[in-house]
Parts: sequence; C-alpha cells; structure tokens
Amino acid sequence: MKEPKVSVLIPSYNQEAVIEQTVMSALTQKYDNLEVVVSDDASRDGTPQILTDIQSRYPERLKIFLHQSNLGVTQNHNRGLLECRGDFIAFQDGDDLFLPGKIKKQVEFMLGHPDCTISSHDVDVFDSKTGKTLYLWSQRLDGVKVGFVSLYAMGITFPQFR
Repeated sequence: MKEPKVSVLIPSYNQEAVIEQTVMSALTQKYDNLEVVVSDDASRDGTPQILTDIQSRYPERLKIFLHQSNLGVTQNHNRGLLECRGDFIAFQDGDDLFLPGKIKKQVEFMLGHPDCTISSHDVDVFDSKTGKTLYLWSQRLDGVKVGFVSLYAMGITFPQFR
C-alpha cells in the first residue's frame, strides 16, 4: 500500500534566524511521500534567499512561494494551503521545529483511526539559546483535563509523541 502524501505547510515572515532549522526539520522527516510548502509573506530580511538556497538542494521535496506584497497572516496561510497536494496536511510555524519521526507517527495514528479527522500533540516550548524546556503547552491549560474519549468522538485526538 502506498503511503499517503503529507504536505507540511510553513508560513513565514522575516524569520531568517530560524527558517533554515525549521524547514530542515520538516524536510528531513523519515517519510518518503512528503512535500514541504513554504508561503513567505514578502519577508524583508534574508528569509527568501535562505529558502531559495534550500530549495536548490531539495527541489522535488520543497515548494516555496515568495510573495511580492504582504498578504497578512490569514491570507498567507490560505495561499499556502492552496498549494498543498497531500492527503494529510501538517502545520508548522516558521519558527517551530519538528521532532524526528513526527510525521510518520501521526500518519500511522491517522491510518489506524480512519474515523479521526484531526490529530495533534503536546508542544515543548524551549529556550532556543539553551535548549532548556520552559514548559509543555499542556501545562498552560491550568490543570484542565480534556477527555480523550469525548474528543475522539468528535474526531479530535491528542496522542503523545514524546
């Protein structure tokens, strides 16, 4: 059985300090049927050149769209979504990192739960200078417990990928 295609959508704007790490964390996922789509919102820094350089190394896996005028967050996202061709779409902000294996684990989960329409996971918020974890996103829920069963019934799951 052929792997479903996964599109990773990365909107970006003026993120030259982190965009290469971000894109590479998506491009180097151990998942063959993957495309990375970057929609850049008319960055004024070195982001477009960095993206062009990476694309020259990964022309069949990376699609970049360098907008000439600023579209704003919503339109930039929407423009990028129009270019995604995957059976599944993963969202990654221009300053986020994917852990190795993330895409494969989420695809396996989705295929094992065909009635599920969306999945997510906890997020490790860390200091980029030290690598030290500041908090897990789930800790920001102030102790509110979200029931897996009730969300699963709505087609939403929260598997842990750590």
